[in-house]
Amino acid sequence: MTHRGPTIRHARSPARHSRLVAVMALSLGWLAGAPAGHAAGITLEARVLAGGHVRVGAWTAVQVTVRNDGPAVTGELRLAGGTQGRSSYGTAVDLPTDSAKVYTLYGQPAVFRQRLEVALVSGGSTLATTQAAITAHDAYQPIIAVIAERPQALVPDLKAAATSTASAGPAVVSLTPADLPARVEAWSAIDRLIWQDVDSAQLDDQQKAALRAWLGSGGRLVVLGGSTGAATLRGFGDLLPYTPDGSIDVSRADLARLLGKLPSGSTALPALTGRLERGSVLARAGERPIAAEHPLGQGAVSLIGFDPGTEWLAGSGSAIGLWRRLLPSRGGPTVNPISTPDDGAVVSTLSTSLPAADLPDIDQLFALLVGYVALIGPLNYLVLRRLDRREWAWLTMPVLVVIFSLASYSLGRLLKGSDVIVNQVAIVRGAAGTETGLGQAYVGVFSPSRQRFDVLVHGGALLSNPVSQAQQQGFEQPLDVLTGETSRLRDFQVGYGTVRAFRAESQVATPRVSADLRYEGGRLVGSIRNESDARLEQAAVIFGGAIVALRTLEAGETRAIDLRVPTGQAFGLPLSERLFGSYAPDVNPADRTAATRREVISMISGYSSRLSGTFGFDDGPLLLAWRPGAVLDVELAGEQPNELGDALFILPLGMTVSGSAYFPDPLIRRTLLAADAGDASFSPDGVNIGRGTLTVEYRAPSFAGAFVPRRLSLALAPGGSAEMAAPSKEVSPLPPAEQPDQDDPVGRADPLAGARPPAIQLFDRIAGRWVEFPPFGAAFSRTTRAESVSIVRPERYVDAAGAFLVRFVGRGEYTGFQMAVRLEGEIE
Repeated sequence: MTHRGPTIRHARSPARHSRLVAVMALSLGWLAGAPAGHAAGITLEARVLAGGHVRVGAWTAVQVTVRNDGPAVTGELRLAGGTQGRSSYGTAVDLPTDSAKVYTLYGQPAVFRQRLEVALVSGGSTLATTQAAITAHDAYQPIIAVIAERPQALVPDLKAAATSTASAGPAVVSLTPADLPARVEAWSAIDRLIWQDVDSAQLDDQQKAALRAWLGSGGRLVVLGGSTGAATLRGFGDLLPYTPDGSIDVSRADLARLLGKLPSGSTALPALTGRLERGSVLARAGERPIAAEHPLGQGAVSLIGFDPGTEWLAGSGSAIGLWRRLLPSRGGPTVNPISTPDDGAVVSTLSTSLPAADLPDIDQLFALLVGYVALIGPLNYLVLRRLDRREWAWLTMPVLVVIFSLASYSLGRLLKGSDVIVNQVAIVRGAAGTETGLGQAYVGVFSPSRQRFDVLVHGGALLSNPVSQAQQQGFEQPLDVLTGETSRLRDFQVGYGTVRAFRAESQVATPRVSADLRYEGGRLVGSIRNESDARLEQAAVIFGGAIVALRTLEAGETRAIDLRVPTGQAFGLPLSERLFGSYAPDVNPADRTAATRREVISMISGYSSRLSGTFGFDDGPLLLAWRPGAVLDVELAGEQPNELGDALFILPLGMTVSGSAYFPDPLIRRTLLAADAGDASFSPDGVNIGRGTLTVEYRAPSFAGAFVPRRLSLALAPGGSAEMAAPSKEVSPLPPAEQPDQDDPVGRADPLAGARPPAIQLFDRIAGRWVEFPPFGAAFSRTTRAESVSIVRPERYVDAAGAFLVRFVGRGEYTGFQMAVRLEGEIE
């Protein structure tokens, strides 16, 4: 009752009256059907691109349409439900009266999240909210996007082709061109893209640039012929290996050379054809290509001129096998070329490379502790006794503690320094002949005292917590991100004497490097030229497991390349150790730099002897080069920090293959097509099989033209791959009477079989059937150079792309092995 008078007077005040009117307006809007939480005149519509499919911990694009029929509004659109549901991502908006605008928000969905919430905020008040449903996928599940007029004809075969015992079942999603994000970072939910009978001219320039960057980073695009002809493909421009200029009827015999054994009821098919402009031929009808593949950076574009969804072909083993060849497994812990599985090692280098962030030396701590104990104990006592003032101890001891604490703090400040430091370590993937690449920069902010910073990152970078921190629930500190041409981290708190890191991703400038390389006679020869004005350090060219160290590549310098590809797989020292030598203590700046670079190489190579499929690296030649300095412009508002940085540039180098071609085992790509042995396992490093079969495609690296095989050599070795010797003999298939059943090659169980090498079958593309060969010996060779045999008439098994199919048939106990291969022939 004591508040009744003031309450009545406040109700009549103008401010109170305005709030009452606003409440009434919201109530009336709700009664009229407006969504709850919306201010009068404001409507939001949100659509998650990529069909609402997102990958946890990776970037997602949300397209928001905002309509304002009320007073002008200036504020932010915010995307909640980020990593662990706590980080917030926003963008500034300006909404005049009677306006309708479309904005794109970028954020990272949280684990177990089913919806993303978008809010319009102005002056600290939420004016409107809306939600958009999402379907979350982890890093291990393949996601295949289909943009097609009739996707239902393709989806079952795609699912069957991408399903394996080594990963979660694939997600095959139907999209439209409007679902493709304009920034490549948000393509993280697309691992493979299939396109058929939809006009590619619907893609705008930003989408085309994102598509090209995605391909360069390891994505794969498969374009199919269909019912609309070549007109719908012109928007792809020079991405296609050939520009279709007509249609041709392809005979069953020509189809069998690509598809293998055709199902019953098969007929000739119409297919788009044209003149090969780039890449290699997968199949021909006469002299005209009907299927070809063009490598682009670390990815590839395949054009299949006919429709695999044709009624007699769809659902057959031939169609599923074709899709497995076109969409090979990446073989790493993640299937997406843009995703990073764990960046903890790189994040740790942001601290270890800064002396100021180190712990004090243990000897210094021990000396400090001994001095402290001696000062307040024996020394204090002896001085007071000499002065005969022992009763002063109650005063001198606290004073000495304060003095010692101040001295310790001053010493710590002296050792740590008083400067704020910004340290960057970046990984940039680019392409030879271009000056932009996809950069992932890890930025660490060191502060000698506990502070909050307003961090500005130029270039429109997308900012997030490192993956290694976001994966640790309860450890990750949420971020408040405002994305724009200059992105901002607000209230970025850094603890005393520590480094706090965040990740920034954006298109960045790369050193321009040109290459003129040829692969001939088992050697990569030619030259590369640093056409930039920057000095490149610790540069190296790697190809087929071999490395040639260039050390320093000065601006404008041209270096000759002569690299011999080994004939066997390169196992042994990790790639980081081959590049930087054995580990050395980081006692000086040079050692610290080497340690940082070693950790980055270890991460991208998976601590193995060659680069990992995780990062989308293929088998073409690559230049690895370092350039000191930052790749992104980072500012701390109100501060002038010391800036440090180091960047690794990974640049694919094109090569030509012509005339006589020799492809040893390290250059041959392996793709698992089928497995019916329940206890079988397959990886590029080895195969294990019990009773059952494994079907694998072996393929030479990409080249321009068509391959005419002259020799196919095979060798079986136990466990890991062995060095291939020269073929000891030629082998032909078993006589027809000894050939096993095509559909049941394993046959009856033999209790006395024991452990023995699997039988080897090759697919005869001319006959359209599997043929088995005699055993390569009674047991595996135990030497490092396994027995090698040469296959008679290799042209029956090897196609124009340098690919052939092998079916391993296990008829005994579980055993492990590797088959080394070698191809020789001519490129026409």
